[in-house]
Order: sequence, then C-alpha cells, then structure tokens
Amino acid sequence: MEMDKRKLKSQKAIKHAFVELACEKNIGDITVIEIAENAGISRKTFYLNYKDIDDLLLKIQDQIIGEIISCVKKFTNQELAQDTYLFFKTLTDVLQENPLFTNLLMSNKTTNFIRELSERFLVNVKYFCVDNNIEYTEMTEYLFAFYLTGILHSYKLWYLNKDKKLTLDEFCTNISCCIRKMFAE
Repeated sequence: MEMDKRKLKSQKAIKHAFVELACEKNIGDITVIEIAENAGISRKTFYLNYKDIDDLLLKIQDQIIGEIISCVKKFTNQELAQDTYLFFKTLTDVLQENPLFTNLLMSNKTTNFIRELSERFLVNVKYFCVDNNIEYTEMTEYLFAFYLTGILHSYKLWYLNKDKKLTLDEFCTNISCCIRKMFAE
C-alpha cells in the first residue's frame, strides 16, 4: 500500500512538472531530465512510471477521457438526447478538475484529445446499441460521428476562447437549439 502511495505521488509530480514545462515551451522540446528535475525525482523514477514523454501524454489524455466517459455513462441516452446541457455540464465539470492538463490537451496540436474522445464515445454508443438490441448500421455510425465531432469541436472552440462572451448555459442552449432543429428536419 505504501508503494502505491509513493508511485501515485511520483506520477502526480511528473504530470504537474510536465504541464508546467509545456506552458513554457513546445512539448517536443521537453526532456525527461527537465521533467525529473522539476518533479524532484530521478530519471529512473520517471522511467519506472512512463516509457517516454509520449506515453506520459497519452496516459494524461486517457485518464481525463476515462473520467468523462464514466461521468456521462451515469445519464440515459434519452436524458442526453433531450438535454445536451447535461453532456456539456458534465464535460465541463470533469475538465475543470484538471484545468492545466485539459488546456494542454485541448490546445496542443500534437495531441488528438478531441478525436480520441469522439472515438471512445462512438465505441460506447455502439455497445449501448448492441446491449439494448438497437440496430446499429453503417449510417448510424456516420450520423453519430458527425454529431459527436461537431459537438466536441464546437465545445473545444468555446472552452479555449479566452474572451468568451457566452456562458456555458448560453452555449449549451444555442447548441441544443441547433441540434433539435437539425433532427426535426
């Protein structure tokens, strides 16, 4: 148990050191030595936790995506379809828990955070359809991909906009209205 606490403490320090460095310079210019020094650990400790910097970045991304998926699964598909605010609010809440990591993932061109999040949602939708005996066709996949990609990219633009004029409520209301109109036709 004590070993797990040390490992978690090291991983947390590594992640924070990495994000701090990523705020100062390009990810490609960050070295393991710099991360280790900023985290107060040895290079060996870094490599005991991560294969390399790309592995670290992927694990940060996977952790946040896993948290989002887990939170969204608490709602029924009907709830999410009728009120996209639930989806956006849940997404925002999870992302605000780790704002430095989130800003790094969303704003960095070397990560595929939005694409990975879309793909994970699509897999979950497919399983939901199979589990509930709902026909999942090729067209269903295209429609959900279109829907999710549009929603998540719009959200990314809103989230990263430092001069936001729209509140989360206003953003959700407008997006929900557009979605209802799209599906009504």
